[in-house]
Amino acid sequence: MGEDEARAALTWTDEVAQALRCSSVDSADGELTWPETLEQLRARAGDGPYTGRQRQPWEATNSDLTHAAGQLGPAVRQKLEPRLSELLAALSTPPNATAADRIAKAARLADELLMQADSGHLLPAAWQDLLGSARDGVGFDALDGHRKLLYVLLQRSQRQAEHVCRQLSGVMRDDAVSVQWAQVQVGDLDVTAPLRDIVGSAAGWSAQARADLCERLVVAEPLSAHHVVWHAFRRATTSKMVEEYGPVTLYDSEWLRGNLLNDGPFKSDLPAEATAEEGFFPAEMLPEGKDVVIARVDLGTGARADAPADSRVLVQSLILAATFPEDRHGWELYEGYIHAANGDCSWKVFSLLDEDIDARMPNGPMDITARRLSEMAPRVARHLASGLADLSGVVDAIGWWKASGVQPPHASVLLDVRILETVTGTVCGHGQTWYGYLDAYHKNA
Repeated sequence: MGEDEARAALTWTDEVAQALRCSSVDSADGELTWPETLEQLRARAGDGPYTGRQRQPWEATNSDLTHAAGQLGPAVRQKLEPRLSELLAALSTPPNATAADRIAKAARLADELLMQADSGHLLPAAWQDLLGSARDGVGFDALDGHRKLLYVLLQRSQRQAEHVCRQLSGVMRDDAVSVQWAQVQVGDLDVTAPLRDIVGSAAGWSAQARADLCERLVVAEPLSAHHVVWHAFRRATTSKMVEEYGPVTLYDSEWLRGNLLNDGPFKSDLPAEATAEEGFFPAEMLPEGKDVVIARVDLGTGARADAPADSRVLVQSLILAATFPEDRHGWELYEGYIHAANGDCSWKVFSLLDEDIDARMPNGPMDITARRLSEMAPRVARHLASGLADLSGVVDAIGWWKASGVQPPHASVLLDVRILETVTGTVCGHGQTWYGYLDAYHKNA
């Protein structure tokens, strides 16, 4: 059977299940999602004037948003009205020197539409659009576009998008285990059949019954859990074996591994998720070495779409604050993590891009960072937990600053301006331009 024949043999439920199995969103494909175009518009709204050289980036932003709006399904569009039509009308006239009021209105509408996207209220409509595109056979691109929007809306409403999409795929395939889990999740089932009795079997549900169950699963409240994530740094050191900075605790790797794996004398003092006898914590995965530091980030209890990403921003902000600006390299963060949530552990293997290269930094810069971390502890600890939403842009800006020194002159200037824009937005809000911020900063110099 050829590819076209195989595709023709698929039912609409098969199409939906297959699309949801590819559940991640690849940012490298170059096409912005609907919420991303709103964020881009909101960021550009304070960059006037919108004529001359500033006209082209504004027109590109407008074009991205208009294109994304045109890709929305009918159910989502209906939920976005009348704000969507008002926004498109405000952007329909090319900007000029007197466009400030119109653009301010567009920014306000973009904020309101973003709040709607983050609330979870669009999820039933996004699910209906996905089903409708499969039933109508509109083609893979449209189906995948609706799948991406559903994924993004799940993520923005603090749901674990990848996990939910895999579960939806299983239900649409009529997988008995997935259907049973979904019934438990929505509160329809208290007593479950043993997995050994249903693994690999079909639930026997009709297509519409599966679609209805999936819609209830999509809108189910995100699961709340106590999230703790473990990260690792190479080319790093601490002043003591254990140092606490509010929600972030740093451990000397050899000390920690010795206590966890060899029943060391301080094992009873370590966090419960790493030592509980009834749980499983893959301590042997933690990197080892004299220049390795392990970071534990306690994110507290709540619903989180991507706890490892949130904790990564938090711990990076702490380390960058200690290494900036003297050290352009700083500690090297491993890819990978161990994520503990309500007694369950998931993980991604720790790795480095240059893991096979035995390049070691002198101890001097590492010792300086360790000392500065100790000095900073009383001041920064209380700010880490509350400032998570604002830290990501600052972390990015410091990364750009590190990269600008090896860029050609023109690219370096562009990076520096982008850094100033980010700092300005963080310190002064969206109403201040980067050159206005510099004028005010240097006024009394």
